[in-house]
Amino acid sequence: MCLTCYNAIVVNGSSTYVEHAAEWARVLKRRRNDNLSMSESISLLTNIIFEREVIGNDPHIVTFSQLKLIAEDKNDQLSFFFNEIEEMACLGRKNEAERRALERSLAYQCYLMCWNQYMAIPLWNLRDESTANEDNLSWIDCVNILTKLLYNREKNEQEPVIYSFKQLRKEMVAKEFRLSSFFDSIYNASLPENRSSKYLDKLNKKLAVECYVICGNQNSKLIAFKKDISLFVDLMEVSTEAIDALSYAGITISRRHLDREKSAIADNYPYKVTLYLKNKKNNALVLNVDDYHNIHTKRTPDTCSTSSAAHMTTLLLNSVDSMAIPRVTPNGISIHNPKLIDSDLICTFLDSYYMGRMAKTFNDQLYYEVSLDKKLENMTLHKYDDRIKE
Repeated sequence: MCLTCYNAIVVNGSSTYVEHAAEWARVLKRRRNDNLSMSESISLLTNIIFEREVIGNDPHIVTFSQLKLIAEDKNDQLSFFFNEIEEMACLGRKNEAERRALERSLAYQCYLMCWNQYMAIPLWNLRDESTANEDNLSWIDCVNILTKLLYNREKNEQEPVIYSFKQLRKEMVAKEFRLSSFFDSIYNASLPENRSSKYLDKLNKKLAVECYVICGNQNSKLIAFKKDISLFVDLMEVSTEAIDALSYAGITISRRHLDREKSAIADNYPYKVTLYLKNKKNNALVLNVDDYHNIHTKRTPDTCSTSSAAHMTTLLLNSVDSMAIPRVTPNGISIHNPKLIDSDLICTFLDSYYMGRMAKTFNDQLYYEVSLDKKLENMTLHKYDDRIKE
């Protein structure tokens, strides 16, 4: 129904209908202006499939959801193209069996559209049983694949734990697209429909943790998640017995293992700082120095404990996503003083600036600039003996 007919029906009606019509028009206009056309989307998808399967010799993508995920990961402008196909096919209103059949059919149609544009794109048989069962991995097979990917990510790539289920799914499916159904089953089993955004945010973290726990049960060397939990509970001053009890439950590593990890972190810290500075050498750096000096601590011991003044300095180094100040001017002249300490410059400033101020008497310099109340305040003696004694 066009906007004119819609307004003719709801004239003098509720303002909600009018606002809905206006919003519908704005969305339609934004879609037309911001998104790729059908032909542009097919051309872009054709290039992605060609690079993946013809040049890269990767296997076919036989489900629509996997094709959508991989294509959008390459170029997010294809989201509108795939969403329109889903809406036209009413994919969300199908049952499980219809959805599975429609998934393969829509994927084949996308391949066919790309093949019509560039016949080097390989087509697969829609009724071929080998391709029909290619993506139907068992639960154990999916856990095996995910465990290997996480182990390689932790040991070889030296990457930290992913605490977001969405991010974990995106990275793992990009490496092995057949894991898509595995992640879907975990997410759907938690019944996320009609849940609040706050609950979904917590669920996003819980499901990521569950994936690490499941894979950790298969490979005991997958300890990145357990190590993070162990460091956290140790920071909370949990007892040794409690940490060992949690390690028996598979939640943390043992206390002895934790001590070795803490020593390794301390030994590796200078290298990590050096590597960070090396990688950020062309960026501007901001160094924050927090000098904590507690002078109000008790000095006299009581019957239970003793205490002393606390001194601690914390250094926090942040890099800025901008280039550092150049060491030379556009003319090739260094901005730094080659003499480091220039005695001539110091004498010049002493003679022209500081000596002129120091030669003035107090009255000449401040008599007319400082109020009488301020002068009296400066001459007042404040006694702190009672406070010091207390």
